[in-house]
Amino acid sequence: MQMRVGRLREALMLLQPAVPKNPTIKSLSNVLLKDGEASATNLEVVVTLALPEVEGECLILHHAVLDLLKYVPGDEMLTIEPEDKKIHLSWRTGKADYDVAEVADYPPIPGIKPRATGAVDGDILVKGLTSVAQYCATETDRPVLTCVMLTFGEDGAEAAAADGFRLAVLPLPISFPAAETVLIPATA
Repeated sequence: MQMRVGRLREALMLLQPAVPKNPTIKSLSNVLLKDGEASATNLEVVVTLALPEVEGECLILHHAVLDLLKYVPGDEMLTIEPEDKKIHLSWRTGKADYDVAEVADYPPIPGIKPRATGAVDGDILVKGLTSVAQYCATETDRPVLTCVMLTFGEDGAEAAAADGFRLAVLPLPISFPAAETVLIPATA
């Protein structure tokens, strides 16, 4: 399969919160590329991105490949060739090979059917989430307080977080076609 270096680099950066730094299962240090999607999980959070360039399936060693791609021009065309327990990356001015786990060793990614879909300004959303995330609880004995509550509606959105003592509520100038409320773990 082929794609622009910048496209894969951006996808790997977006998946980074779901890739554990010290995984208990070796295959979790990889990103799964499969049938037009890139997915990562730490067994608590799953992040899946549409990546139409992906054909077939393979694993990419997340941290090592992301570090490498920092030094490759973003407009270069990258060729990804899986072979047994290896992945071969090549571009016009270089190449790299990595040992990776087998796709069968990667935990299954559950199919999630969205209740509502729409487009939002990602910069506003991320800025709002990170602004209130610092108010989330860090103790795991109250798991709902370790999340940011995001409420969407046609009139706008709102991000809220609390730790039992402090509360942060931030209105966001984002419209969404359906009213939805979701909890997003602060670690994500």
